[in-house]
Amino acid sequence: MSPGRRQYLDIKNNYQDCLLLFRMGDFYETFDEDAKKLSSILNIALTARDVGAEDKVPLAGIPYHSLENNLMKLIDSGLKIAIAEQTSDPKESKGIVDRAVTRVITPGTVTDPDLLDSNDDNFLVSLYEDKDVIHIAALDISTGKFETYSSDRQNIFNEIERLNPREIIYSKDNSEIFNEYFDSFLTREYEGPVKNTALAKSTIYSHFEIEDLSQIGIDNKKSLIMSLGMILDFVGSNQKTFAKNIQKINNIDRSNDLILDYVTLRDLEITKSISGNDDNTLFSF
Repeated sequence: MSPGRRQYLDIKNNYQDCLLLFRMGDFYETFDEDAKKLSSILNIALTARDVGAEDKVPLAGIPYHSLENNLMKLIDSGLKIAIAEQTSDPKESKGIVDRAVTRVITPGTVTDPDLLDSNDDNFLVSLYEDKDVIHIAALDISTGKFETYSSDRQNIFNEIERLNPREIIYSKDNSEIFNEYFDSFLTREYEGPVKNTALAKSTIYSHFEIEDLSQIGIDNKKSLIMSLGMILDFVGSNQKTFAKNIQKINNIDRSNDLILDYVTLRDLEITKSISGNDDNTLFSF
């Protein structure tokens, strides 16, 4: 096995749920099943590369300068994208060039303005249910807009339709509940380390540099704490430079609000027209 192949596999092993874009000189290259996915989504050639002895593996790549142009297509397909950059100067490297993943991008963690719709929030949403109460944490990492809501199974679909998130994460504890709700949205089962309220609180304390939840106006409710801990950990693990613009949480009480269901919102053309665009809606005037 070549040193480059060994380095690739070592990095890929830590990002098995991602399509890994591996910087090789002037290209980002993909291998194995990732290469097949890249080739299919971007409609580019699928070739092969020798990796030692007589072995060959599938290969597909894109020029480094076309990365941003292609990222949106990959993100819209629902993939998590890990980008491994060269972290040492090839001219000064005596052996293989050092490489490391510098960012992981999912639909709900996009920050590049060129990849965002300036007219809409780009919400990542986390959900957790406990004792028939569902808490929703909704975060737009590009702006720092961070909101929480409480709901129940009767109203959760309408809340999600209103938020129109790019991505939804939920705990394995709740997978049987939420799997059946959101077929029209990209959903992921959260697989991070926040498995209980103690770990969730630790994540919240660390990010906001606080010692008590009351300092940010948060109640000591399990569903709320878990939804916040999961979303902060998910963003922190995917963004190597943590979003410092996430400074406060707006804990919204909608118990006295009139909540319109999805069909009513659509028929009244409040935020989107029936055809699905932003023109000629109530909010566009």
